[in-house]
Amino acid sequence: MAHLFDPVHDYHSTVAIDETKLKVEETEVYVWAAVDVGDFERLHIEVSPGRSDLDALLFVKQVLERCRGEPVVLVDRGPWCNWALDDLNLCDSRRETWGNGL
Repeated sequence: MAHLFDPVHDYHSTVAIDETKLKVEETEVYVWAAVDVGDFERLHIEVSPGRSDLDALLFVKQVLERCRGEPVVLVDRGPWCNWALDDLNLCDSRRETWGNGL
């Protein structure tokens, strides 16, 4: 199953990143995922114990390492992503609302 988590580094024009909280037994964790918006290819999946600015920064960096060029990065309006996008100087990034809030 390694191919599910280690995709080929390729050009991706637009990448969507989101996270969700899950409860595993008595522990809450956050599952982060990034997909190419054009073809829904999985670019990276990670689990973290928290959802902080630093967690978001580390995840976005890992996603960008799997991309050639500089894709437009779409995130939801979670405040933990603001610092990551600003710190990485992702000028074309966008904060959007999707999911049940539409």
